[in-house]
Amino acid sequence: MIEIKNCNVIFNKNTVNENHALKDINLRLEDGDFVTVIGSNGAGKSTLLNVICGNIETESGEVFIDNQNITKFKEHKRANCIGRLSQDPLKGTAPHMTIEENCLLAYGRGTKRKLRFSISKEEKELFHNQCAKLNLGLEDRMKTEVGFLSGGQRQALTLLMATMIPPQCLLLDEHTAALDPKTAENIMKITNDIIQEYHITTLMITHNIDHALHYGNKTIIMNEGRILDIIEGEQRKSMTKEDVLKYYEKINGVLTDKQIL
Repeated sequence: MIEIKNCNVIFNKNTVNENHALKDINLRLEDGDFVTVIGSNGAGKSTLLNVICGNIETESGEVFIDNQNITKFKEHKRANCIGRLSQDPLKGTAPHMTIEENCLLAYGRGTKRKLRFSISKEEKELFHNQCAKLNLGLEDRMKTEVGFLSGGQRQALTLLMATMIPPQCLLLDEHTAALDPKTAENIMKITNDIIQEYHITTLMITHNIDHALHYGNKTIIMNEGRILDIIEGEQRKSMTKEDVLKYYEKINGVLTDKQIL
């Protein structure tokens, strides 16, 4: 469960560049919710994720995960219960380490294990089986340095690493944006499979309205630091991309396809 109460974020406060990036945000995600987030640039989508993972301090408000108040927790402490992917496939993995070694790093998340590069037979088998689930042939390249993988393969591996020890919540910040359409669709399928298998509470930012409506069970529409609406149930099932654009236009003026995709 993720809960945000009365959250406000102000950048460059009391200057000519003051920006009220999040305005009185109240949001609750139940266990297993897979929520997509859409909105134009500057709507506050990434700021919302940064507040949850601790990259940005709030002006006011509180953040809870599984009823624990983590508002004062530093980013590294929150990382034990939060998995996150950015849109850059080059982030999240160590390029000069092998697939196997990257998996070992992820497998030790949240523990007090010392850094090591010796991998047990049981761990090798586990990592092989986990990589096989991706259907990208990585299980046959476990000794390959990650820097030699394609962007899509690295993003899939990053996703696997973020969920190898299933986190309490998963934050996806346009994690398919830098990929070609075919690879992006494959990564989205893998993402959905992993989220459903482990029942991970997930918040996913996307500029792809089709993805926003097809995946997950709720869609948040944001603009100018506010949550305009949360679409779910039968309303969401019957909604199309054109409906979203018309809905957004009705509430907040004209929003073109190019601005959100």
